[in-house]
Amino acid sequence: VAKAGATGRAFVIVGWAPSERVPELRLELERAAGGELVLDDLSTPPEAEPPVLMRNRKLARPFEFLVRFLDLPRSGSLDPTVLMALFLPLMVGVMVGDLVYGMLLLVIALVVRRRFAGDSAAVRDLSRVFVAGAVWAMIFGALFGEALGDVGHKLGLPALWFYRGGADAVTPLLLFSLALGTAHVVLGQLLGVWQSATAGRRVEL
Repeated sequence: VAKAGATGRAFVIVGWAPSERVPELRLELERAAGGELVLDDLSTPPEAEPPVLMRNRKLARPFEFLVRFLDLPRSGSLDPTVLMALFLPLMVGVMVGDLVYGMLLLVIALVVRRRFAGDSAAVRDLSRVFVAGAVWAMIFGALFGEALGDVGHKLGLPALWFYRGGADAVTPLLLFSLALGTAHVVLGQLLGVWQSATAGRRVEL
């Protein structure tokens, strides 16, 4: 409404559209108004802040909800959705790291998705996020040899990597945590440097 104006015989509306969708928008307006509307493609002034249109592949799309929940990326900056899609389920898997708990989480996520996803896009996206986390939880459960805590270990479930409840697990667990954290920090710094350099922001760089 703030970008609309009208007189007794005409009206003007200013808005945003993806550049590749402008021909489609023009056809729709001509079809709807019978040629009585004129569409001008205006140049963007330097001080304008265009709205952000997030485009991600199907596997990463459910994580857009979480990115929007935190904050939208600035126009021209890096969209962190793919990074969140890679790291968040992995972190959930490392923290849970249990075959049975992972299966329970998977069942709950699938039930919620089946019963409530049709009513809410947010629920549909979150259920997919939890499905990914549950799969990683089962993978790390197999690597750690854990099922219902130490029950699996007591029943003879083998650890494909190491059993993190054992006395000799402190060193590999600490090294794994440090490696994961270091990779996270270094990747974040490299992406920050690349983004500042491509945008020409020398002070930030």
